[in-house]
Amino acid sequence: MSTALPPIGAAEQSDAPKQRVKRKRKEKKQVIEISLWVNKTKYEFGLLCTFCAKNPAVCHCPSCTDFYCPICDITAHNTKKRKDHVRTPLSKLDLNAAAHIVTRAVRRNGHLRMLQARCRQKIKRYFDRKTLNYFYYNTVYGTVSWKKPYCLRKLELFPYMTPPYAASKCQNLYHLWKAREKTRNELVEQFKKIFDRQSGRFYYAFNGKSKLLPKSSWTKPWFLGKRSFPKDLVPVFTIDTAAIIVQRKWRSILIWQFLRALARASYDEIWDPVKGRYNYYHRDSEQLYQDKPRLLRSEPWDPNRVPDWSIDRVRKHAVTVTLICIITLSSKGVFVSQKDRTQTICRYHEIVSS
Repeated sequence: MSTALPPIGAAEQSDAPKQRVKRKRKEKKQVIEISLWVNKTKYEFGLLCTFCAKNPAVCHCPSCTDFYCPICDITAHNTKKRKDHVRTPLSKLDLNAAAHIVTRAVRRNGHLRMLQARCRQKIKRYFDRKTLNYFYYNTVYGTVSWKKPYCLRKLELFPYMTPPYAASKCQNLYHLWKAREKTRNELVEQFKKIFDRQSGRFYYAFNGKSKLLPKSSWTKPWFLGKRSFPKDLVPVFTIDTAAIIVQRKWRSILIWQFLRALARASYDEIWDPVKGRYNYYHRDSEQLYQDKPRLLRSEPWDPNRVPDWSIDRVRKHAVTVTLICIITLSSKGVFVSQKDRTQTICRYHEIVSS
């Protein structure tokens, strides 16, 4: 009967987790010992004087390497050789009391830093030009104060600018502005926006020296639309582009006419004899407004109502009608004097140009 032998490294691999567990147990058992030290000398709290061995020690002399009570300290250092020795006072706290104080100090500093960080998030600092002072605005409660938050102590909400730092900021802004200007000029020079008849869309052609960018693309360059960059390039003016511009202008005119017609259909113009003016009544909301709808702008409510026309419009309309009549009569063979024809045409050009 044959039995399969385990691989050579299997035993070592199986023992590895056990060794790790043992190491962790040893590390847990290790206790860090904390003791009192002074001038690289270990001592215990409540240590007695080295000379009298009766009174508790108060200080330690690194030159003598001894602990002294107040009386023995005066006696031992009253000679010329020892009067210049510098003594170090011993702590009046034991390990537990000192640990509590240190723990409280660490927690207090941690909470203070957390409050300062929260304060910098919630409070903003602004400059008042009238008083030439800074004031602090609390975004949570909406309050304003001339005094900085108490939790900052001697620190500032945000550090003030020093002259070198302010100068570097100005230089950085200037270099950024120059870089943007250069990039903007290169975009206009190297990219062209051209209309494609087959697809009915605009594409962007690249004329630069770089071989990494495609020569043509349907998507506009990445910089367009970003901060301080134009939203889009001006297309190359061709017959197709001119047709698109005319179509867009004509469509906008039709849209404005449609919207104004809707406004006239939704409102009723009512004359107020007391105030001597027109009011506008909205049929759906059943409310009366004194002002004309903004969609009409400077247009009259009824364009065909002659009494509401201005003097300039009456003159323009009269000259236009006269010119149309002269052209119509001339086309039918009716004699019209050259003087009347010239005066009417000049008057029409004056009114149109004004």
